[in-house]
Amino acid sequence: MKRKVAPVLLSSLLALSACGATHLAVAPPVSEGQLTQTRDEFRRGHPDSRVGLVTEVLAGAPLASVGGITPSDFSPGDVITFLDSNRQTLTLGYVEKINPDSITVRFSDPTSAGRVPVPGDMAVRFVH
Repeated sequence: MKRKVAPVLLSSLLALSACGATHLAVAPPVSEGQLTQTRDEFRRGHPDSRVGLVTEVLAGAPLASVGGITPSDFSPGDVITFLDSNRQTLTLGYVEKINPDSITVRFSDPTSAGRVPVPGDMAVRFVH
């Protein structure tokens, strides 16, 4: 009997541990206060940092539009880190295009500890 229970128990434990490897859940959108606080804190430690807000994500393509920034502060190829309202790292990307009032960022496939950015997440450039 013990020989039959052990494989079932082991399978159950493996299935439960695999559940922990799923992508990060979507957090509530960043509030204006959180955005302002994050900008202030990051600029104190990294004066060249810029923090924007994901305004749109293109369905079926790894592209996000980021607003709430001064587009001329960015250059194509700048590395962007996407964070949720809990400041959890979601994934990385790079600036693909500078638009008149936003930037377009191509993001990487997230690891199991992250997720795809959604509107309301933050996009951060630490260095220029």
